[in-house]
Amino acid sequence: MSCSVGLGLAIFCIGTSVHAQSEAGWTLTSERNDRFQTASLMHPNGTMEMHCGTVLGAEASLAEEVIISAENEFNLVISESLMGTSTSEFWAQRGLRAFAAGQEFELPDFLYDEMGALGWIARVPFDSVLTRRLGGGIEVVIAPMTTAPFSIDGFDLADGLQDMIDFCSSVPDTSAISVDADADLLARADAAMRQECQGDWSASPDAMHTADLTGDGIDDLVVNRGGVTCTTGILAGQGGLGCTGDMCMHHIFFRDNDTPILLGATSIEPATSQPGGIRLGLDTPSCESMGRDAGCAIKMQWTGTTFATIGIE
Repeated sequence: MSCSVGLGLAIFCIGTSVHAQSEAGWTLTSERNDRFQTASLMHPNGTMEMHCGTVLGAEASLAEEVIISAENEFNLVISESLMGTSTSEFWAQRGLRAFAAGQEFELPDFLYDEMGALGWIARVPFDSVLTRRLGGGIEVVIAPMTTAPFSIDGFDLADGLQDMIDFCSSVPDTSAISVDADADLLARADAAMRQECQGDWSASPDAMHTADLTGDGIDDLVVNRGGVTCTTGILAGQGGLGCTGDMCMHHIFFRDNDTPILLGATSIEPATSQPGGIRLGLDTPSCESMGRDAGCAIKMQWTGTTFATIGIE
């Protein structure tokens, strides 16, 4: 992990831990391992000013998050999955209270207000996800893994706190994706998924795979949108975009072609007996509509610029 926290502090690293202290006595401590990451900011008088933590999900995806602060410093955001009786009692013992838009709310319910932006609000009881209330009464669910940005007021380390927020945020990291793919292909896939999601995204372990689909001896990257979940933006919490039943859109990214190809299928794999050929798996209703047995597939051949259909098997 990076040890550049950006707080203008003296920083040193111990394994996966970061400890930083400013000349004024403010202390930032952060730690990460394969199950969680946390960060805490301590006031010179020893009181905790901010603590945030992220618990990693079963598939090593950033799945649950809590950001909380001392009273009247800045707004707090709490996500669904970490909030239970024991957790709420833990924070209540520290006398923390939620403030938003100058109004105090007792836990467990509070109002979150992003100041100076679109004026949307989200009411966050412990048993629900965040809800954006946009103009025209439109409500959009924000997934528990998403941390909404918040304003900082009256804090002499305000410039550095954004770096701390970034450290604890749930922005997907393509370097953590367990797929052996060219860095440029991953970067292009990341850009395409961000455009689809209008924000950040995460992928299940089987959502991405590499294979030589064009017969040139170079692996291409396939992204199954059925395994992609949008984590921020107006589509936050939505997964399987471009899917109808078991049929999902697949993005194919090529090393020597900047234009990806989008194909709908249950799966896309090379045709082993046909260099430059691929098999597009179809769901049972699609097979039956073409008079084929379940498990049928469309055979396609690379033409040098695209894939052309050559039959059904």
